Amino acid sequence: MVRVLLAGGGSGGSVTPVLAVAQALRRREPSVEFLYVGTRDGPEAALAAAQGIAFAGVSAGKLRRYWDVQNLSEPFLIVRGTL
Repeated sequence: MVRVLLAGGGSGGSVTPVLAVAQALRRREPSVEFLYVGTRDGPEAALAAAQGIAFAGVSAGKLRRYWDVQNLSEPFLIVRGTL
């Protein structure tokens, strides 16, 4: 049995290529098992579920290229997601 961990998220643009790879693998090996790990707030949970792929959400920070008060709390979200 083949098990594959898929990861990525935050936007649909990064999720769709990952899911396309999962589809291609499933065509080659129908018994493959997937686990998708992504952000709790992104669209990846719904997109993975639509393809019957198990999902685990983690906390994730966002790197903003501009000043925002949320930039102060983001490092803590990153550490929490890592743990």
